[in-house]
Amino acid sequence: MLYLARVYSYPDEPGVRLHLLAQKQSEFLWEVLDTQETLNLSAISPELGSLVLVEVNNRLVIRLEDATHWVTELIGQYLSQGISPEFLAKEGERAEKSRQEITLQLQDLERRQLELEARACQSD
Repeated sequence: MLYLARVYSYPDEPGVRLHLLAQKQSEFLWEVLDTQETLNLSAISPELGSLVLVEVNNRLVIRLEDATHWVTELIGQYLSQGISPEFLAKEGERAEKSRQEITLQLQDLERRQLELEARACQSD
């Protein structure tokens, strides 16, 4: 499982820890974690305070990489174009309204087709 995490340590405890901030659900879906879940790091010690992408399996760190490139890529793809949560919500509403309109038009066409078929059968 892939997570976005922050690297930190406690002054009175040895070692470095990861505070898990978000979890990848699918290719374009991440969930912000409300818990204070952490993982210990033993062999790896990235810079304190940095953001990292960490792949975890059974609470063991499999892969860890700096998240700077990933974050700047997100900014370049989405935030530099004015795509905000409000914009996405409006676009979702607009898409749903269009879908409903198309469904109504399709139902109207199907009704008309049935009427024409009924008329054709009556004239035979």
